[in-house]
Amino acid sequence: MYMCFLFCSRYCTSITNFLVMGGFQLLAKPAIDFLNKNQELLQDLSEVNDENTQLMEILNTLFFLPIRRLHNYAKVLLKLATCFEVASPEYQKLQDSSSCYECLALHLGRKRKEAEYTLGFWKTFPGKMTDSLRKPERRLLCESSNRALSLQHAGRFSVNWFILFNDALVHAQFSTHHVFPLATLWAEPLSEEAGGVNGLKITTPEEQFTLISSTPQEKTKWLRAISQAVDQALRGMSDLPPYGSGSSVQRQEPPISRSAKYTFYKDPRLKDATYDGRWLSGKPHGRGVLKWPDGKMYSGMFRNGLEDGYGEYRIPNKAMNKEDHYVGHWKEGKMCGQGVYSYASGEVFEGCFQDNMRHGHGLLRSGKLTSSSPSMFIGQWVMDKKAGYGVFDDITRGEKYMGMWQDDVCQGNGVVVTQFGLYYEGNFHLNKMMGNGVLLSEDDTIYEGEFSDDWTLSGKDNSGLIEQVGKCSLLPYFLKVCEALVLFLL
Repeated sequence: MYMCFLFCSRYCTSITNFLVMGGFQLLAKPAIDFLNKNQELLQDLSEVNDENTQLMEILNTLFFLPIRRLHNYAKVLLKLATCFEVASPEYQKLQDSSSCYECLALHLGRKRKEAEYTLGFWKTFPGKMTDSLRKPERRLLCESSNRALSLQHAGRFSVNWFILFNDALVHAQFSTHHVFPLATLWAEPLSEEAGGVNGLKITTPEEQFTLISSTPQEKTKWLRAISQAVDQALRGMSDLPPYGSGSSVQRQEPPISRSAKYTFYKDPRLKDATYDGRWLSGKPHGRGVLKWPDGKMYSGMFRNGLEDGYGEYRIPNKAMNKEDHYVGHWKEGKMCGQGVYSYASGEVFEGCFQDNMRHGHGLLRSGKLTSSSPSMFIGQWVMDKKAGYGVFDDITRGEKYMGMWQDDVCQGNGVVVTQFGLYYEGNFHLNKMMGNGVLLSEDDTIYEGEFSDDWTLSGKDNSGLIEQVGKCSLLPYFLKVCEALVLFLL
């Protein structure tokens, strides 16, 4: 029986969709020559007795005939039930089946009336808007052409027409209109304290406006209609009628928190982006996925419409045919807190972020050991630049720097160790050794004095300042200390 009901319901959906799109009117034109020759047969099949009935109406009646006969099936089952004892299980089953058929017949009858009501509306609606708004599955619920609903603070000569469908609220103005999907629409009555006795506050992801009804009764009517339509849109359309008392009970109002999909059209940051996830009162709130047309994608937590919490962000790099990839924490729409950012260039940063910038302690790896320029920095960052104490290991040049940084360059006191056994400790300026310093060479000689440009010695004759350290070399010991420190920091 379930399959029979499902077939009847889907058949009715197809026919009502065909009716809404004006299908019978279009079908009558090409069929008129053939069917007029068999007018009598056609009337017999459709059970139409009036000879003056138009062909379009006959076709309409003929296609809906299987649905009309559901009442007959219910009556037949009731007659069969009288053949059994009232207390018998057969009697009860036949009674239940008859009730189901009757319920289905009423349900499909309402669907037909909704389709005919919608078709009548489209016949009076402006042509251009009809082409863009008319859809097979869209049904009219109510509209404000009788001035029962108006827009608050609208201009004196403005025209505002509100049309409630089963999937959207449409705001029409002269030759323009905007469609607000019901899945992402929230309606609530304005309190008397707010000065809106007959007002309804409408909230959507990108707009908020107030509707004023002509009477308190109209306000209640529109609020109920919008709330029920939103609730039904969130539940999804069902071909089958609701059986049983429990399943037919509707909620008084749709949930404030819900899951829905929406494409932004107005917000500059989110224009043409599609969000699919949890919402709260018109804003993304909870877990969701946000996709931009250019390929950018964020997947994670939202709060009050912004990325907030733990999330993953991907940004395509068309020039390199790769993508930047961030996994970590967000706050108010920006990367903030601990995270890992993998750049399309191959660099990887692990550490702290603030306002979408590297800020705080972090580790930056550039390239791999097998690449042309592998290096590593671990230390402090300020506004996306190295600042404060940090350790930089240039594997290509075989140099390690441990010391102070400012604006992405070595600046202040620091230590450098090279693969050639040179050790320098002293002052740096713009990535170069400048000022007082101590240089320890591979043969354990020490130079103390002024440096002008990296390894260039300056000043007076320095021969008297060179000392032989002796058998105990400090360089191997220092190298081991540096390696141990770097490994510890990693």
